[in-house]
Amino acid sequence: MDIDQITQIVGHISKDEGLWLSQVSADCQVLEIGCFRGKSTAYIASTANFVVCCDGFCGQKILRTDQKPVDFTEVKRDFEKNLKALGLYDRIKLYPKISELAFEEISVNHGKSFQVAFIDGGHDEASVLADLKYSDLILNGGIIAFHDYHDIRYPDVKKTVDRWSLNNSSRIKKFSSIGTIQAFHLH
Repeated sequence: MDIDQITQIVGHISKDEGLWLSQVSADCQVLEIGCFRGKSTAYIASTANFVVCCDGFCGQKILRTDQKPVDFTEVKRDFEKNLKALGLYDRIKLYPKISELAFEEISVNHGKSFQVAFIDGGHDEASVLADLKYSDLILNGGIIAFHDYHDIRYPDVKKTVDRWSLNNSSRIKKFSSIGTIQAFHLH
């Protein structure tokens, strides 16, 4: 894995978060919701057996006041270019749809086959709830990790995930936290 090349990709994943993702994804089939320009995908794909990626390349439903609109045609092009440059594009399957619209297709095509899921899609409550449906596709003993869980600028992520975790406490346990990522084991 060329860490220096991956760290140069524009994205919101820190190097420590990325290295953690590559560690937990090693030799696994991974689901990633929200890919942006492919920084987190590159960390994951560098060690995973295969990565199923889902991103509508349309951005957040609601921008924070400090965010500027982005040309998502360019973002999707950068995603593909970055993963091809790293030699990782053949290790992924991209579903270029918002997660709510891709769930049925991913479920039919891949079933309950994922050992790891990394969720970094929409940060509003409705989007997080839609992304939580993907927990049904994670194998027992698997990991689901949420980016921006510990970021106070996205309170809906923590609030929605905490409610889901509490309602499923018999099969979910917090186990790791790094940067803004909170991960859970599913049993």
